[in-house]
Amino acid sequence: MLLIDLRPVDAARPDAAGEYALQLTGALVRLAVHADLTVLEPGFTGPLPAAETLFLPAGGRPVPGYRCLTAVHELAALRSGLLGFGRRFGIAFAASRSAVVIAPSEAVADALVRYLRVPAERVVLIQPGIEPGFARTSRDEAEAARVRFGLPERYLLAYGDARLARRAWEGAVTPAGAAVVPAEGLGADRDQLPALLSGAIGVLLFESLNGCPMRALQAMACGTPPVVPDDGAYPEIVRDGGLTVRAGRLEDWSEAISALYRSGPLRAQLSGRGRELAAGLSAERAARRVLALLQPGQASDEHQGIGAGDPDHLEP
Repeated sequence: MLLIDLRPVDAARPDAAGEYALQLTGALVRLAVHADLTVLEPGFTGPLPAAETLFLPAGGRPVPGYRCLTAVHELAALRSGLLGFGRRFGIAFAASRSAVVIAPSEAVADALVRYLRVPAERVVLIQPGIEPGFARTSRDEAEAARVRFGLPERYLLAYGDARLARRAWEGAVTPAGAAVVPAEGLGADRDQLPALLSGAIGVLLFESLNGCPMRALQAMACGTPPVVPDDGAYPEIVRDGGLTVRAGRLEDWSEAISALYRSGPLRAQLSGRGRELAAGLSAERAARRVLALLQPGQASDEHQGIGAGDPDHLEP
């Protein structure tokens, strides 16, 4: 396997799609040293090596003349009508030129079939996975990270819409000295994130119509309960390892925040269950799903997609 490391995925501070790609390719490097597979990142313009299959785990434009496995992480563009037309056209273009379209969630897989009419047999669900090194840190490591970033002793990390996170926080009952902290504003590198997550009371994921539930999985792997909206992919991963609230109801978010601070037993229950669920979604499991697509009999017109028999298909 050849891994082409390119600038568009920030290895130090990746977004959710980039993190999905980094975790997955890390496992592929261990498992598929001799596989005829080249992993690309978005924006590649240089010469390509001779290879049968190109894998684009963070998305991007398929390359003519190769069998391309292209991931689609966006859900909002598929569901947003005229406002998402430009981006939806780009997704449709990539899907039409890919032998296999990889969806990181059932929500995206369903939207690809429903709104773009991608044949279901060409859509494969490969949920995000976590490498063994991304896990809950020691209390001392978490405390050192808290001090390094100047955080209060009892803090929540928030991804997505920081304005809504602050409004939800203002409506919650929280102890004196606690705070909600926008994760993107910390400027933390990827290797510092497990300690920050491990020290947090919880993680607010104010990302409506999210298609890639990577951030929730990272939080759960560190034993930190996520609070997620019910309108995208997050509930598929979180299940009973966190709190799912109605996306447009700030009062529900406020109550979830209050509950996390109010009840130590609730936090412990969610933390334990979240780590258990995250352990079942390893990067190696996801990598083996990718490698299965390279096996004889798994060509684009022969492999099973999101229908019956897909091992990543979750029953409701």
